[in-house]
Parts: sequence; structure tokens; C-alpha cells
Amino acid sequence: MKTASAAELAEFRDRTLSLTCIAGLAYLPQVQIPVGKVRGAPIGLSLIGPRGSDRALLELAEKVASALV
Repeated sequence: MKTASAAELAEFRDRTLSLTCIAGLAYLPQVQIPVGKVRGAPIGLSLIGPRGSDRALLELAEKVASALV
């Protein structure tokens, strides 16, 4: 992305937001877990829970992250 044009960065930002803003718009807890790289680019797993499930979501994220190691 270091050599991307302003238009390419804007498109990437828009595509990323379309995937990641769902929880924020719905007021739901969300946690991201880094899981590796594809062709040198980092990838992650996003977990979203129902309202009020913050602690349970963090516990689940910890279990998932441990299983991925």
C-alpha cells in the first residue's frame, strides 16, 4: 500500500469500512484477532456478539486465538 495512489487508498478504505463498520453502527461488541498473513499482508478474524455480550465475546476470542496458535 506504500505505493498506492490516493484513489486506490480511498477505494481500499471504503471496502474495509463496508466490512468493519457493521458492529459500530449496530452498537454491538466486536473484537479482531490477527491470524496470519497472505502474500505478506496481515489478515484477521472479526468476531461480533450481541449487545451486552462483551465479556463473553472476549472469552470466546481468547479461546479462538489460543486454538489458532
